[in-house]
This record gives sequence, C-alpha cells and structure tokens, in this order.
Amino acid sequence: MYKTAPLGMGPGAAEFLNQVMVVEANIPPKTLLRRIKEFEKGCGRELENSHMSPREIDIDILFAGSEIIHTPDLTIPHPEIENRRFVLFPLWEILPRLVHPVSGKTVEEMFADLGTAESVIQIKTEESQGG
Repeated sequence: MYKTAPLGMGPGAAEFLNQVMVVEANIPPKTLLRRIKEFEKGCGRELENSHMSPREIDIDILFAGSEIIHTPDLTIPHPEIENRRFVLFPLWEILPRLVHPVSGKTVEEMFADLGTAESVIQIKTEESQGG
C-alpha cells in the first residue's frame, strides 16, 4: 500500500492510499467493470460526479491482458497510466516487464520516463511485515 498526495484535489484534501494488484478474471472486462462499480457503491462511493473529489474507494482496471478497449464507459489500457507515478511505482514493483499494448513500452520504461515529481511512500502493513 502506498500513500500519495491527492492529485487534482483542492487544498486540505487528505492523502490517498493506493494499491495495485493482479487479478485473474474469467469474465469480460465490461462485466468486471460493472461488478467493480457495484462494489464501490456498496462501500459508500457516490458514483455520479465523484471523479475529481474525495471518495471512499476508487478501483480502476489498468490492463486486461493485451486487450485494447475504447467504449464510452471503459478504456483499457487505462488512459492515464503513463502519467501517474502512484500507479506506475507499485505496478513496476510487481510487473516491471509488462508491455503497454498501445505504446509498446514496458512498465519499467514508463516509470523511468515519468521522473520523480510525485511522492509515493510505501506504507508498512501487517501483511508486508510477514504478520
């Protein structure tokens, strides 16, 4: 888990907690997105107009294998991956050689291109400490 500044939020917004995980899903990405939105709503997230405001939870699908999807509701790969250190840093730790199917760059290359402007601080959790 990682702590980052709340990008795009107004002054006084709390820091965000971020995490990247690999999930094997045997359902189409659009079905997965629908289930994610149901889960977010169950966690208390207001789904309308909450994109650039504080929220309890925000789950994004970054990749779906090498699929490229562009619909009004879903874009895969996620269009902001290459601009978000808070996504690339944890992704780099687990899948540095993953290739972006549009740019052809690896996660490691995208991470190196991004630079160090945004602070990403790893939080030690009970699980990461072996407990």
